Amino acid sequence: MEVKRSRWSGEGYSLFSALQVPSASGTTNYTAAGAGTRADYRFAEHFSVTVDLTASFLGGFANTQTGELGTRFMPSPRSSIVRPYFDLRAVYTHANDTYTIPGNGDIPVGGPTQQRLETGRYSGGLGALAGAGFEYSLTNSLALTTELSALRTHMNSYRLTGDPSLQGRTNYMMTAYRFTFGLKYNPVQALQLAQNPMR
Repeated sequence: MEVKRSRWSGEGYSLFSALQVPSASGTTNYTAAGAGTRADYRFAEHFSVTVDLTASFLGGFANTQTGELGTRFMPSPRSSIVRPYFDLRAVYTHANDTYTIPGNGDIPVGGPTQQRLETGRYSGGLGALAGAGFEYSLTNSLALTTELSALRTHMNSYRLTGDPSLQGRTNYMMTAYRFTFGLKYNPVQALQLAQNPMR
């Protein structure tokens, strides 16, 4: 028996993100969990085009959603049990987060009862992602996948809430580090090999 793999494959995965964004007091770090899905089309032996949609929504004070378009390079043959790969993608990110800043009330700044004001920020922007991981075949059609990646995005805040002194559009850079773990499905077609009964 021989199998022929489809050029199409689909994947669902969980993701864990560590985000770094600027705030009024410097840099704020968030950790969030979420999920993603990927469609993959192999156009050459070692290259495929990928489309990802992700959402990070559990934990922390930041929610992010991404749409990602890119390419995957897989140096090993598709028939290998373990197949490392490298990803490069363009990313659009939407995010909303909250953080606190010193208030402008009558309470002295820096005192033990310093007034704090919660500020919300809604942002979007374009960036790039680079990552590396591997697939491990469970069956001819199913494989476990895992990946470490880094994302850098130029974000534009289009709405701020909670502080009337923050007006207009603000720009900032957001950095994210991801770990993903998922299950990939790639349909296969069984081919009957011609057999010579005289051999």
